Amino acid sequence: MSEPSLQQAISYIYDLEKNNYLMTRAIAELETELKKPIVYPQVGGCPQKPQLLKISKTPERRRGVSALVGGFLGPSIGLVSSGLLFLFILFISGIVGAFGNEEAAESIISIAFTLIFGVLFVGFPSTFIPPVGIGVGIGLVLELMAYKKELKKVAKKDAVIEKKNQELMDEYNKQLDDFNDRTKKAQDKARSEYNARRAVLLAEKQETESRLSESTSLCQALYEKMGIDEQFRNLVPIGYMDEFLRLRIATELEGNGGLYDRVRQDLRNDQMRCTLKEIVTEFRSGINRLIDSNHRIHEQLTDINMQCDQMVANSIREINLLARQNELQQNSQKLLREVRNSSAMTEYHTARIAREEQYRTYMEYYRK
Repeated sequence: MSEPSLQQAISYIYDLEKNNYLMTRAIAELETELKKPIVYPQVGGCPQKPQLLKISKTPERRRGVSALVGGFLGPSIGLVSSGLLFLFILFISGIVGAFGNEEAAESIISIAFTLIFGVLFVGFPSTFIPPVGIGVGIGLVLELMAYKKELKKVAKKDAVIEKKNQELMDEYNKQLDDFNDRTKKAQDKARSEYNARRAVLLAEKQETESRLSESTSLCQALYEKMGIDEQFRNLVPIGYMDEFLRLRIATELEGNGGLYDRVRQDLRNDQMRCTLKEIVTEFRSGINRLIDSNHRIHEQLTDINMQCDQMVANSIREINLLARQNELQQNSQKLLREVRNSSAMTEYHTARIAREEQYRTYMEYYRK
């Protein structure tokens, strides 16, 4: 094979390998996008549950010492007074005790004090037992009447509070229903966009895989046509061959100082055998052990990485835009056609198909 023919053939194969590398990286990028979970938007205006007013239910009356004072005064004055005066003092002390206690149960305590102190100061003379009993009874009746009155006041106050609390809860429930409705609509929209976006991304990935398969088949056919040894049928060794031919360091495949010989001297076994996926993984991870950073192939692959990332990013941006416009997925096939007709990746595939057709023509020409 003449030098121009070999150099042209190697350059075609190297171009196909670089294209296969780009598509392998693009597929990896698309797979990463496909693995991303759905992100639901944050909906503002979530209502806070209102602080309800406290309901009393029972009267809030101050605890006093009037019942105790009444318990002392009644029997004490009764020692030096007539039975009528004693009865009057008990009556007054019962009233004071009734309105001075916190709850009805405390009136029973005040009555107990009255009886206890009455016994202590007066003993059990029969003349004083009836007045004491009458005073206790009157105090209990007055206390119960006052407590009942307080209950009515509290019930009326509580009714107003309950009404206000109900109004607060009604307004809260209304705002909560509105918030839930807006949240559901936002989530439905996000889910629709996500599904449409994912469907198109998957179609792009499948299209790229199909193009990669066709390009790989053509590349292997060219390897066979040019009789390239199988151990050199890889991106890195073919890239080195292309550089040697470009610089006229070597002009033949075989022989001492030939392309095979020079590649074996410059490359390690792992560099000779590395796959496109391994190279892509290393470049994406930032750890590059397979490509010499000082070699021209490293610079070319770095440019391809930038081209691929920009191309995929542009396609994803356009897919996201079209997915938002087609949020209800009423015409997903139309969406897919729009993306395929305008995406950066589609433009790239179209250009590659035309170039690879030239390579097929070249290969057919040398079959004759």
